Amino acid sequence: MWFPSLNSEYLRDALQPIISELLDSADAQESGADDLPDPSLLSGAFDRLAELLVRAETGQTATTTHDDAVLQPHTITELGEYTFVLLNDLNRWMTRLKLPFDEASLMELTIVVALWVSRNGGEL
Repeated sequence: MWFPSLNSEYLRDALQPIISELLDSADAQESGADDLPDPSLLSGAFDRLAELLVRAETGQTATTTHDDAVLQPHTITELGEYTFVLLNDLNRWMTRLKLPFDEASLMELTIVVALWVSRNGGEL
């Protein structure tokens, strides 16, 4: 089975409809969840993750803008773990609010993240 490569555009395209639905529904229902981040914070975290992917795609890190800069394996591992946590929180919100969503899309995105981590020298 072929999976697309993880990049900032793919991440945004895959998550945009799901996060939009979450934000709309969470505002309407005011369903607080002590164990989950606020949906707007979760959305912002995905935006920052996409920005980090842009940096990785262009060879820039948070501390340098040199063209030869690459993310270190431990940083790749941390980004992967962070992404898995965010995807899990998104899934839990969608389930909590009983929103219809394509669970297969989130699972595919999880696999794509795992492949990205592995291909870039990180650990799963």
